Amino acid sequence: MKKMVSSILLCAMLVLGTGSAFAGSIPEKAAQQAEAAVKFEQRAQEKGITVDELKAKIEAEKQKAEDMGLSWKEYKAKLKAERGDKKEDKKAERQAKLEEIAKEKGITVDELRAERKAKRAERRQKAEEMGITLEAYRDQLKAERADKKEERAVKLEERAQEKGITVEELKAKIEDRKQKAEDMGISMKEYKTQLKAEKASKKQA
Repeated sequence: MKKMVSSILLCAMLVLGTGSAFAGSIPEKAAQQAEAAVKFEQRAQEKGITVDELKAKIEAEKQKAEDMGLSWKEYKAKLKAERGDKKEDKKAERQAKLEEIAKEKGITVDELRAERKAKRAERRQKAEEMGITLEAYRDQLKAERADKKEERAVKLEERAQEKGITVEELKAKIEDRKQKAEDMGISMKEYKTQLKAEKASKKQA
């Protein structure tokens, strides 16, 4: 009899314990779902779209994965690898552009980077002095550059008219000079100085 009572009590304890564990898992699961929903909403906000639009986008991507015969995990890994390749390509492009600009200025890439770093610090300081954000100051500079670009276009047109050629012909002439400077291994600034010196010596002769 005692053995039977002990068995019943043990079973009751196991049932109660299991019930308690199951009851505890319900709020835990709800908390996980709530956390996932918040993260999902944050992702949508970062992309500037609604949650429904993000869900539709994910479903479309899942369909692409299915069409390609890939699992969702494999498809995400593929996208990640492609993004990595694009990132490397952009990095290489930036490096090539930096090298080109440095060559035009007649300085090294490290000197160009140091120059840009100093300019960024200077812009930050000026923005603080003006009591505006760095972004607002950048917008101001952008507007000024646009005005200068317009001025350059007008000057280019005037120069073309003075030479009796079209703007396109003048641009082609400038590009030809840039190529000559590159072939000589000097910057455009140095090449212009050289041409100026040659013209001066011809006048004296």
